[in-house]
Amino acid sequence: MIDIYTDGGCSGNPGPGGSALVIIKNDENVYERMFSFPYTTNNFCELYAVMMGIRYVIDNNILECQIFSDSKYVTEGINQWMNKWMEKCWKGSNGHQIKNVDLWHDVHVLWHRATTKSNISIHHVKGHADNKWNNYTDKLAVKAVKMNDDYRKE
Repeated sequence: MIDIYTDGGCSGNPGPGGSALVIIKNDENVYERMFSFPYTTNNFCELYAVMMGIRYVIDNNILECQIFSDSKYVTEGINQWMNKWMEKCWKGSNGHQIKNVDLWHDVHVLWHRATTKSNISIHHVKGHADNKWNNYTDKLAVKAVKMNDDYRKE
């Protein structure tokens, strides 16, 4: 069993963004990754981190996994809304196309692949609380955002 902690954020929304994921096994960090985006939204970064976590599960043939995110947009999106959106051609309850539709489509495909081969679940964790791995992942996401500033200074 592994745990995957994910986070994303922006400096401004939209603005420079970053995503991060950390793979935990037996309460030890066994893998981490950061992604930097020059101009995006907080929700995109949160969802992108989870998508990359799902890809990790598929690519590494992980049989049992829990993903943790402090974004209700992502956790409720996957657990409650995603299949309904797909059935409605990626339209929300208001009849308009959902935001980040391309990314949600990819997440839907990957989630389906992962759930057919793995016991995978996603859970909401309170952000900026007493969860050491969520806090650590948050610091990586902030670092990824700042990588955009370093790039601009060169």
